[in-house]
Amino acid sequence: MVRLMPTAPRPQTLPAWQRLSALTTTLPPLRELLKDAGREQLQLSAAGVTLDYSRQAVNEAVLEQLWALADARDVMSQAQAMFRGEHINLTEDRAALHVALRGSEALNPPWGAAIAQQVRVELTRFTQFAERVRGGGLSGFQDTPITDIVNLGIGGSDLGPRLCTEALAPWASSQLAGVNVHFVSNLDAWSLHSTLAALNPARTAFVVQSKSFTTPETLLLAASAHRWLQDGGCPPDRQARHLIAVTARADLARAAGYTQDHIFQLWDWVGGRYSIWSAIGLPVAIALGAAGFRELLAGAHAMDEHFRNAPLQRNMPALLAMVGYWYRQFFHTASLLIAPYHQDLHLFLFVHNY
Repeated sequence: MVRLMPTAPRPQTLPAWQRLSALTTTLPPLRELLKDAGREQLQLSAAGVTLDYSRQAVNEAVLEQLWALADARDVMSQAQAMFRGEHINLTEDRAALHVALRGSEALNPPWGAAIAQQVRVELTRFTQFAERVRGGGLSGFQDTPITDIVNLGIGGSDLGPRLCTEALAPWASSQLAGVNVHFVSNLDAWSLHSTLAALNPARTAFVVQSKSFTTPETLLLAASAHRWLQDGGCPPDRQARHLIAVTARADLARAAGYTQDHIFQLWDWVGGRYSIWSAIGLPVAIALGAAGFRELLAGAHAMDEHFRNAPLQRNMPALLAMVGYWYRQFFHTASLLIAPYHQDLHLFLFVHNY
């Protein structure tokens, strides 16, 4: 949620809103708009990504008023407030600083040197750990190398890492040194069983992902993992070798038997849907390697820089937001669908009901 400027007028009272409302009655149908040869100009490239919005129900008149509305509502000033680390999350009264995670090496980052240092330290910790796993340096209870990593988590602790690991598999397969990464989020016992059936307890480790370390579904999966290790011959005093936690509550993880060198930190300003860039991305770092994960961060940072610095009219995130706003507010569109064509991006399928 974005903090609105205290003196900002209601959108419905602005001239741009009134003009947009009028345009809904005069805008030609999309099939007519598509006949305009000039629509091929409705493309925008940034940070290695090209957006083609020529198939959207907009024309130059609509776009002009959308930008006018965004200017009147001070949209980009609010974006800059996010980059400065202001508390734009009103429901929880805190910053939304996922941008601080995404590859910035700036000497004077807008969110402050303290946060930047925390991010650097934790990024180094979990990427070095990933390299240790990839190199066979993590041993199980029989002192044999771990060859399988099972990620246990739900929501953003599952979908983001799973999506990136699957989508970027072509870049990982030639580098992965005999380590397989698996994901379980479904509480159905068969889901966990079918994953573990072919695995060796002595060579399997679990990444338990829970920001609060109280997520019931994740802790139930973790309890099942404990039992599976025990049934596989792992002594209780050696189970910690097979358990890794990513959480904002390191105290709870330690109380549950996780060792400090197997606990990786989140912060309260990391939102679940953006957590892939944090230690929640540990499975991705294991799959891609430390260098590959840092490349992923660098790509996200490049888009952040575009968002922060590009003029409103050539700003890809702002454009996507304003076109979505146009559909929702003026055509009362009930849902948003993003349907990727590439099979490796199938988890990117997104349906949002407004």
